[in-house]
Amino acid sequence: MDEKKSLDVSSDVDNHKVNSDSAPNLPLNLENLKVKEETDTDTPQTEEQEDRGHGHGHGHGQQKQCLCTAEQSYDVTFGPCEDVKEVMVNDVKLHCEGRLLMVKVKLDNVCASRKVNVGVVVSEKKAGSYKTVGLKTAQLTIPGRPGTCMNNMEIGDFCFVFPEKVMCGHRKFKVNVIAHYSSFANISMCCD
Repeated sequence: MDEKKSLDVSSDVDNHKVNSDSAPNLPLNLENLKVKEETDTDTPQTEEQEDRGHGHGHGHGQQKQCLCTAEQSYDVTFGPCEDVKEVMVNDVKLHCEGRLLMVKVKLDNVCASRKVNVGVVVSEKKAGSYKTVGLKTAQLTIPGRPGTCMNNMEIGDFCFVFPEKVMCGHRKFKVNVIAHYSSFANISMCCD
């Protein structure tokens, strides 16, 4: 088994999972993401900006904003006995958007009890040619009795993240899968 396949990002795969510690099953963990905070201390702040900076645990009266927060301010004042007020806040822009590509790989006609290396290469089409933008690999042992052949062995997820400035455009990717055995019986090589 020595195989290389390409597929479109939109293609589907059936569900049969290989539960192996070495197979990459990578849930999205937002706690591990770190967000850069930035304060512009060279630019003078208005009174309103200084007021928003106080009392939020940032210290020294400086305002720190998360660059990945969609934020737009609008002052609203309720009068006495006024229960409901409707306001329209315009021009709220999203920041730090992106696309998450999750690739599942299904192995067919693979020998049980053998180690297999799997690589997933993601390329993006830019200016008429494809450029590699992601690579993930895994090694796993195919379950089952030696000497038997297994089908529909699903390995996943191989996760890829692509940041975006604006989510309104199209992006085209190509997924290439490379798989081969990595364990062999002792093979004696004749060398001079």
